[in-house]
Amino acid sequence: MRGSPQEAREDIRSDESLRRIEGIFRVEGDIEWPEGYLASGVVRGQIESDTGRTYPVRFEYNEIYVQCGIQFTPPIDASGTFWITRRSRDGRYEMMLWEGEYTPEALARHQAKEAQ
Repeated sequence: MRGSPQEAREDIRSDESLRRIEGIFRVEGDIEWPEGYLASGVVRGQIESDTGRTYPVRFEYNEIYVQCGIQFTPPIDASGTFWITRRSRDGRYEMMLWEGEYTPEALARHQAKEAQ
């Protein structure tokens, strides 16, 4: 991958080894939040494509990557376009990139949790 976050996104978008899916991502179970600022957590979920197929996915979540613009995946339910690996590992595909919007329900839950 190239240096800037925008160049990295372009590399992922053009990577023909990845599967591109239009649909909705939903978090499954509890998010394994990072134990520290530089540590990674794991988010598991599934993408339901616009055609009705379901893809179980996972991705590593790192707060510093989000703040630096490097993290490309949603930590809450979202819709849009997703790039995932074509081969699963332990029954899940790795989510590499997401472009879209958080679902209104997920945003409301997230904002309510932060207000507490």
